[in-house]
Amino acid sequence: GYCTWYVYEQRAAIGRPIGSFWGDGGKWKYSGEAAGFLVNNSPAAGAILVELGWPGHVAMVDAVLPDGTVLVSEMNNNAYGGWGRVSKRTLSPGQAALYWYVH
Repeated sequence: GYCTWYVYEQRAAIGRPIGSFWGDGGKWKYSGEAAGFLVNNSPAAGAILVELGWPGHVAMVDAVLPDGTVLVSEMNNNAYGGWGRVSKRTLSPGQAALYWYVH
């Protein structure tokens, strides 16, 4: 039910696996950098959205629309679905710019 478990499994499913011991979601920017992944503020389909902090949060970028709108799926986001449930949400380009992305 953790956001990290969900994203880890989603990346493996699309053939873009990540490390098994990246810590809490808020550490994934740094874990991604340390593992040699591109990390920036530009969302792309298949990238991992990272919300810094403790414990932080991660989500899977499902699509980026031509207008810059970002569609994400995630698990354990209490505001959008709750524990153990996959939820989806849409981020405006301005909202999406507030996050880091591990490619």
